[in-house]
Amino acid sequence: MEGKLFRKVALDRLSSPEQLDEMMKITNPKGWLALGALGALIAAILAWGIFGNVPLLVVGEGILTRSGALTLVQATGSGTINILIDEGALVQKGQTLAVIGEDKVISPISGRVLQIIPTQGDTVSANSPLMNLESTDDTSNPLQAVIYVAPTEGSRIEPGMTVQISPITVRREEYGYMIGVVKSVSEAPASTSRIARMVGDEEFARSVSANGSPTEVQVELLSDETVSGYKWSSSKGPDFKLQSGTFASATIVIGDRRPISLVFGLIPLSVWE
Repeated sequence: MEGKLFRKVALDRLSSPEQLDEMMKITNPKGWLALGALGALIAAILAWGIFGNVPLLVVGEGILTRSGALTLVQATGSGTINILIDEGALVQKGQTLAVIGEDKVISPISGRVLQIIPTQGDTVSANSPLMNLESTDDTSNPLQAVIYVAPTEGSRIEPGMTVQISPITVRREEYGYMIGVVKSVSEAPASTSRIARMVGDEEFARSVSANGSPTEVQVELLSDETVSGYKWSSSKGPDFKLQSGTFASATIVIGDRRPISLVFGLIPLSVWE
């Protein structure tokens, strides 16, 4: 009997006007401020999703070179190689660079040895790449980048697109990246042998061809009054000149999209414009 009485008293208190007034106090000024801030944040995210832009990027790997200045020296025969010069050496046209058995490997140009591919005493086969030379007669030619991208991405790249070039000899976090523009895009896929001739490195050629023959992209580097002679994204660049034959990674900006269209992947960009 007493339990029923207590329950009745509790219900009477909850249903009284005074208690109803207290139950209506579900928020306070701090709560409204937090709710308002959350609403503003959601509105900002929605606005960015509809009106903002996210760049669409294609990545690739390549090399810095001077137009027409690189020459690949190939083996004239098969056998054990005896290399007679070092990387970085200046050589003259007609100079003997190496000996393979009874055959001499002669320099076709006067220039600098950028890269020696085999090591002393290796066994090489005829026509295999041996060295990469940079002509000393063409050092006035500006550097360009030759970039290789996946075959599925080549059709998305057009001349004039912006390219971010990061040479492996330069710290991107300190100097940023070089800025260039696409000059040309190969119509046919680049074969492994062509890439090896261009960069002088068969391992690199096989690496970029692992998922199929890649597309070759020629990139013009923008010039600037810096030590390197080229434009950089966030500084004046490194305090040294870049060498032909330097490997680099690249990011090509092929366009942009509204962030919300990336969330709803099938919605075309035109819907949001």
